Amino acid sequence: MNEIQVRAWTGKQMITKDYNDDYYILTIREGKVILLEASLDTYGGYSPAPAKFMLYTTIPDKDEQMICEGDIIPDENGCILIVEYDEEKAAFILQLYGTDTYTGENGQDCNDNFCLLDTLSFDDITEISKWAKVIGNKYENPELVKGEKLNG
Repeated sequence: MNEIQVRAWTGKQMITKDYNDDYYILTIREGKVILLEASLDTYGGYSPAPAKFMLYTTIPDKDEQMICEGDIIPDENGCILIVEYDEEKAAFILQLYGTDTYTGENGQDCNDNFCLLDTLSFDDITEISKWAKVIGNKYENPELVKGEKLNG
């Protein structure tokens, strides 16, 4: 059985299973992934910490870095793809954001503003992994989502 791979965003830093610090521990307890943080208030010195958990897709980018929920991948047209997990479909999706002047997926006119243009399926993630390179994630690099660093 394959191990479920996750990472956690604390609001300030990304924690992975390889995180090596005594302040946070990413673990599984009673069948649930939890993030523990050092605390003087609890027995054993750790208490559950609030976090946004993200699943890895098990698909690497062209540099063999595993693609994870929340990751940002630029395309050749100056747009970005953000990996998301769709709970209704129980599948990973790619959300395509860009600044095209045509109407975005939600019916808004982008008018050179960054907006959602399309949603792609998991099959598309598998296909793009041949050329895709993860450049960051939407939590640690929010400026990439706004398109501020795509061309520079």
